[in-house]
Amino acid sequence: MTSPFKTLEELIRHGAEFAADCFKQTGRLEPMWICETSSGDLMIVGGDMPSHIGNDRNKLATMLKAAFRAHSVVRYVFMTEAWGLECDGKSRQDLPASIKAGASIESHPDRREMISLVAEEKGRHLMGTMYILRPEHGSATLSNFEVFDGDKIEGRF
Repeated sequence: MTSPFKTLEELIRHGAEFAADCFKQTGRLEPMWICETSSGDLMIVGGDMPSHIGNDRNKLATMLKAAFRAHSVVRYVFMTEAWGLECDGKSRQDLPASIKAGASIESHPDRREMISLVAEEKGRHLMGTMYILRPEHGSATLSNFEVFDGDKIEGRF
């Protein structure tokens, strides 16, 4: 399939629409990458995300980087369910040492459950989020999609 996306913004918005549709249909989102190769072909990569305990996520990141090089991936959007922590102007230094060292924030009292999207191409990256809203009664829904320049994001993927 030849890529219909002319810009990184178009790719991340497509990823957001796809993620929202998946979440609406199944109530969850499996980790997934939509990749564009240098020839303009699209490649979809998906699967289970390893536990944050141990070195398996680092191994996955290494394998993905090698596969992206082998297939000449020039841009991609990664989407997954995640925990997020908004620092509201606080610096990274204000976070607990365990989180700065890479621990999950799943037990942090200010965490937010979200669908996280990161889109990258050489020299540029964008990030987008949709918060997962879980009412006391009824099905979970998603907040509106927000996209922003990704120059302040961190992570191995």
